[in-house]
Parts: sequence; C-alpha cells; structure tokens
Amino acid sequence: MNIKNCKWLKYGLFGTLALVGFNACSDDHFDIHSSTPQQSLWQQIVADPQLDSLRQILERTTFTVDEYSKTSKLTYAQLLAGSQTFTVWAPEDGTYNASKWLAMLDEGKNREVEKQFVRNHIARYNFSGTNGGDTIKVTMLNSKINEYNLLENTFKKVSVDGAVNEASNGSLHKLKGIAPFASNLYEAIEFTEGLDSLYSFLHEDDTLMFMKGWSTPGATVNGEIQYVDSVFQISNKVIGSLNLWQNEDSLLMGIFPTNKAWAETKAKVSKYYKYKSSYPYTEDNTTKILYNKINADSMADVRIKSVILNNIVTSLGKQPGYDATKSSLSYFKNFIDNADSLVRGGATSLSDPNIHQPYLSKIIGGAEPFEVSNGYAYAVDNYGYVPSKSWHTTIRVEAEYQFYQDINGFASAEKNNGTYYGNSVYLTSINRNDSVKGFVSNNSFAYFPGSSSASQPTVSFKIPGILSGKYDIYAVMVPLNIDKKNQTIEETKRNHFSASIVYDYNDKNGRDISQDAINEEGGKEFETRAGVIDSVLLFKDFEFPYAFSGVAPSYPKLKLKSVVRTAAQKKIYDPALYIDCFLFVSKDDESDK
Repeated sequence: MNIKNCKWLKYGLFGTLALVGFNACSDDHFDIHSSTPQQSLWQQIVADPQLDSLRQILERTTFTVDEYSKTSKLTYAQLLAGSQTFTVWAPEDGTYNASKWLAMLDEGKNREVEKQFVRNHIARYNFSGTNGGDTIKVTMLNSKINEYNLLENTFKKVSVDGAVNEASNGSLHKLKGIAPFASNLYEAIEFTEGLDSLYSFLHEDDTLMFMKGWSTPGATVNGEIQYVDSVFQISNKVIGSLNLWQNEDSLLMGIFPTNKAWAETKAKVSKYYKYKSSYPYTEDNTTKILYNKINADSMADVRIKSVILNNIVTSLGKQPGYDATKSSLSYFKNFIDNADSLVRGGATSLSDPNIHQPYLSKIIGGAEPFEVSNGYAYAVDNYGYVPSKSWHTTIRVEAEYQFYQDINGFASAEKNNGTYYGNSVYLTSINRNDSVKGFVSNNSFAYFPGSSSASQPTVSFKIPGILSGKYDIYAVMVPLNIDKKNQTIEETKRNHFSASIVYDYNDKNGRDISQDAINEEGGKEFETRAGVIDSVLLFKDFEFPYAFSGVAPSYPKLKLKSVVRTAAQKKIYDPALYIDCFLFVSKDDESDK
C-alpha cells in the first residue's frame, strides 16, 4: 500500500495504529468473501427507508486518520461501499435523536460524531450471529467493547430488529435505539466541556511515527516499497502514563482541573521546576569542573506534566474497603465523602503515601462526580493539591549510602580501605542499646573518624531530587552509646560541628556558591544532646533557586565539619561524626496551602 495516497488508519487510542488499504489499496487479510449477497453495506443502508437518518450522518462524517490529524475526504459512506469487511449495527429512524448528531456535524464536531456515534456502531469482521455462542464481545472501531447477545437478540442491551442482513462486505443489524457510548477517563478529557486546556497540554508534543520494522512490505513500484499493512505509533513524552486511563477493564478515579483551574494548576506546579541551562559537577577524586547542559524548558515541561498526570488518576481497586461489585455513582460518591484516606496513584510523600480527610475534601472542592466507562471522575475548578503533600516532598539521605557521599568534599577523615565512605553500623536486636530511645532510619548509621587524633573530619553529601522550593534542613545524629559495645561509657560524648550548603558554582572566580548554617544564637557551630538521637535544625526555610531533579550527576551538597579543637573540648565532644541521615523537609508557600 502506498502510504502517501492511501489514508485509512486502523484506530486504537495510544496503542499501535495500523494503516490499511481502501478501494485501490489491497487489504485482503481483513476481507470475508461471500458468493451470495450482491449489495454492499452502503447500498443496503441507502435502500432502507428506516435508515435514512443514518445515511445522512454517514455521508457527512469523514474518516479521521488519527486523533491528532485533520479529517480526510473519505466518508463512512465510501468506507462501507468498499471491499473491506465490516458489521454495522444501524439504529432505525425515530429510535434516537438523529438531529443532535447532524447538528454537531454542522458545528464542525466531526471527531465527536465519529467517535461517539459512528464508530460505536461499526466493527471490523463479519458478526452475522451465526457463529455460535450466547454472547459475543465485539470490539468496535472506537475500541469500545460492546456485547452482542445472540439469545436475547440485543446489542449492548438494545433490541435488534429482525434478522441479520448479509451484505457483500459484511452484515447489517438494525437496532431499535442507539448503542450507548460512555467515555473512559482518557476520552472524558477530550469530550467533557471545560477541559480543553488540560487536553491540549497533554498532547501538544504528540507525533505520529511510522514503524517500518512492524509493517508488512508489498510490491516495489518505481523504486518505492508499497506497504500492505503499515504500522504507526503515537510518540509522546508522557504517553506511558496515559495508557492505563483508557483500559476499559479498570476501575479508576480521575480528578481533572478545568479551564478555570488551569492557570492555577500550572503556576502552582511550575514554580517548583525552575531549571537553568547548565549545571556544574565534578567526578569523584577530580577537581575539574564539568558542565551538565540541558534544555531547561523541555526538562521543566516533562516534569510538570508528570506531576499533573500523577495527580489525576487513582486506582479504586487499591482503596481499602472499596467493593467493586457494588460500584455505582452513588456508591462511589458516598465512599469518597466518608473515606478516612485515599491511596494515591501518583507521587507519594516520604512519610505518608495517603491523602487524608480533610485534604481529600480540599482537592475535590465540592465538585460532583460523573461516571465514565472505567470509573468516575471530578472536574474541579480549583487545584487543591498542596505541594508538600504531593510533588514537593521530604527528602531523606542516608549517611551510610556511599552513592550520595561526595568524596571530593571529604577532608581530614579516616580512609577505609583507601577510600572515605566512613564506617557503617547496622543495628539489630543484638547490638542496639535499648536505653537510647528514638528512631534510626534504615536501622543503620555511619560514623566518620578523623584521619588523626588532631584532625577535624569534614564530610559532604550529594542531595537528590531537590526542587526550586523551600526546605527545613536537619542533620539526624546518633550518640556513641547507641551501639552496645559502647554502652558502658558513663558520659556519652556529643557531636560538635558546623554545616554549609553548596548549591551553585561561580564561573567568574571558580568558587562554590554556598551558605553557612546559623544556629539560634547567631553562631555557626552546633552541638548534639548527650545520649539521644538528635535532629539538629541547620537551615530553616532554605530556598533553592533552581531545581536539581533529573540533572544528575549535578547535585547540591551538604557539608558537615567537626569543630572539636582543644583537649578540653575532646572531653565533652567526640571529633568523629555519627550521622544517621539528613532530612530536607519540604515547606509550602502560604499561597500554596
């Protein structure tokens, strides 16, 4: 088939799309030939006075190559007059509001008519009703699965009028009404009034790609391969997140920001994803500054889309107590209105993966749910998500994780087998001193001794996932006697240290751009409490000017330096640093709460 001249596209939302022939384009693998019927499906429709309204709709509805393209000149009247095999379930005049669909065509809403009405009544292959079985599940041209009940002689619970009419290119069934259409979550974004901004945002980067390796080549004409069956695929930066939304077998919940809420939605998310075009970094054990160059706009766009998508769809099947067998619009609404919490389908908080009341009520904002074919949805006029409970979440960095240890920032620390990395201690029921109360994350910590008795060890850690927002920054320190081998020490020594955060690099003077941590008294030194697991606040409301999420190997860095100097200090403080983890606790602006 010559894909330049043959424009019929086998339809499948965000799946594989196959281009097949029409008329002059050969496509025999879809055809079911019959030697008896002489009239085509289209000829039968034209000849039947009970199908006059359907005739008018089919004559005026043009075939859309794909959901992103302009309509072609091919009408469904022409399609049903060709040689390819179809089954048509044709609603009779007077059993449905035909003027509604004709008026939509007058308004230029070809795609809506095509998807919701025309393709909802036409299927590939010949379903004549003579191939046995009680019920046949039929995949329509719009990818909906409709039931054809042979015993009751109904199609999607609509009565079939009379016997099947065999045609030269399939079969025709007359219906006493219209086959109902219900949008799935994905389709609802396109067809629900007031969601245009969201739809355009999700699909602004879609492209149609010809998959040569998946396509079936035919003859070569004038040096050009004519493909009998050409396969195309939709390419989108976030396409993987959308596949679930159209699964007709799923039970989902959607929360869609309307056009009214769209400016708020983008503004609330966008300010946490401010990127610059170049980020500095160094490789381990090197001093040369290298640069990680990115497309800042593209990076921000992908991240913003991911956040919005993650906060749109949630699986009802994951909700404790939700009974899918009882599912209805009223049951769903009552469940959501009375739920203690909702297990989220998107990004989750470090401390709590659920959305709790009244936060859930804030997100929905009084909107009423509506039913879709694979669940239920809300169209909300305000974007009620709070950043710190969604995408701007708390970050925890374990001190014992070597991956996040910035070796270039270590100094005066004891080396372990020729490298820094400190000494990791894993706490169990055998070696944990129960007299030391408190939580140790990952049941492990790291301690970093000095390289000599006189040294002041300095350690540095790379911080992943930082966004352009505010954080309270803590160092969680553990006492020496948390390990039973040290529990006999009468007076547990404490840590005494300074801290700084490195978040950029000055190309003009070749120095890191950093900020020192300041304690409550205005000084630059911190000390832990004896005998307890202590969370030391280093920075309050520290705001990063740029996001670092997705720009590895570039990271902001947190440095700690032991400041135990004198013999007198060493009686009170241990020069070694005993670190459980670092917490970057996300903060919301007042406007985001």
